[in-house]
Amino acid sequence: MELDNLMEHLLNVRIDYPILNCYFRSLTKEEQEKFYKIIHDMKRKKLYKSPIHGVYHSEKVCLFAFLLGRKLELDEEDMQILTDAAMYHDFKRENDFEDPFHGMVSADHIEEIMPLGAVYSNRVNLTMLRAIIDFHSQPDRKLRINFDNYELPEASFNRYQRLAYLLKDADALDRTRFSEKCQAALNPEYLHFPESVSMIALAQEVNGAYNKLMERNWSDDIPLEKMNGDCLHSIGFDFFRISSVLENGILSFSEMKKTTMNFPRNFDGGNSSRWISVVPTSFVKDDEQAFGTFIRNGISFFCDNQQLYSPMEFNKKATAILKGLPYDKSGYLDERYVFEKIDVEAIKSVFVVKEHAIRDVNELSYLYNTLYYGTLESKVIYLLNNMGIRTIDSVPELIEPLARYKKELDDYGAVDIIERIMVAPRMKKVLNAMLKDINAIIQRLIHNYYACMLKRPADSKITVADALEYEISKTNKKITMVDGPDELLFFIDEPQKQKLK
Repeated sequence: MELDNLMEHLLNVRIDYPILNCYFRSLTKEEQEKFYKIIHDMKRKKLYKSPIHGVYHSEKVCLFAFLLGRKLELDEEDMQILTDAAMYHDFKRENDFEDPFHGMVSADHIEEIMPLGAVYSNRVNLTMLRAIIDFHSQPDRKLRINFDNYELPEASFNRYQRLAYLLKDADALDRTRFSEKCQAALNPEYLHFPESVSMIALAQEVNGAYNKLMERNWSDDIPLEKMNGDCLHSIGFDFFRISSVLENGILSFSEMKKTTMNFPRNFDGGNSSRWISVVPTSFVKDDEQAFGTFIRNGISFFCDNQQLYSPMEFNKKATAILKGLPYDKSGYLDERYVFEKIDVEAIKSVFVVKEHAIRDVNELSYLYNTLYYGTLESKVIYLLNNMGIRTIDSVPELIEPLARYKKELDDYGAVDIIERIMVAPRMKKVLNAMLKDINAIIQRLIHNYYACMLKRPADSKITVADALEYEISKTNKKITMVDGPDELLFFIDEPQKQKLK
């Protein structure tokens, strides 16, 4: 199967995909044949070369646009304008990052692709095509400004608005290719038509099918530099994860999903879903790299004899995301990755540096700043659940600060990228202040929880060492505690002190 012709292949086996099969069967035979021809004739060599915004994206957006156009009973001229825009709206992209100008550049050059005969012999139709391609990368509030810029006849405004919003919705539906915890994931609130909302399940199925068709067994052939060695992995101050790690090993996000465990991510790093971020012990330096930032600022595990992979360069992010490989998002020179799992037998010790071991648990940071509200909310719910608190509503003082945090992010997401750059410094300060208030509530709850578990007075000091020892005691492991000069260490089964020197 040719990887540049996935849509035709998918339609030929659509019986395996019930939602797609249902939608496609709703078309007449002539409409089905027309869509096959549209996809077959797509000028793939003209498209931006990218696994994210290239031919795969264009095929899927074209499918969603075609189905939406038929649902809304567009005439043949508007159907062609919409499907052409769907195929070529990104063809002049130069990168896979957010870019408010790529629509305008694609619109300016669209005549390099479109024949000027037939539908586009009418200059209004050609201008309409250019206008909606330009608008797809702009915020909705610029709908009228964009219309006026293209000097379209006033009588065609409603037609323009419908086509522009249909293209935006078809493009947005393909955001289901991103994890729901990713900032780029689809937000149904931004869809303009109820018909678009009803197609979310279809978009999810189609993207799942594309991922399956493109999938390779990367464990057999991983095109990354690798080395063998011992490594360190930090879980921050996530006390509730300690016993699981000591009993099940350290799992990647995808491996975790195969189990009943549910540990949320703190933030979206460059490790995709199948990789575990570590620091090789041979790279250890007490500086501002990953070792100083994470390993020495949390509860960490020493793991021996792992195969360690280097990430792809940041400029290859698109390829890395497509193939499920780690990429250099953080810029830490000492960060490496383990594929899928670190077996429990490889975990030789748990440790925390002394300066943190003696801190009270009500002084720690349990939450991380994020531009995706769902990541923060899932972490809060996870912490509450582990303390026996079922919902956020059960802690009324959390409701208002979380709502403010979400509103700030929603407002930020509503402006275009130029404005975001301008307000970003203020935004970071505002979010950090809000997060501090939310974290203070979590600190108090965790302190009270461990005071109860350890049968201590509510106003007593509960240290990191106290919580760490309590969580380790819940496992069936033989543990030897060593109070070292710089770290508090818990060796598993037998001491491995010589490897930590």
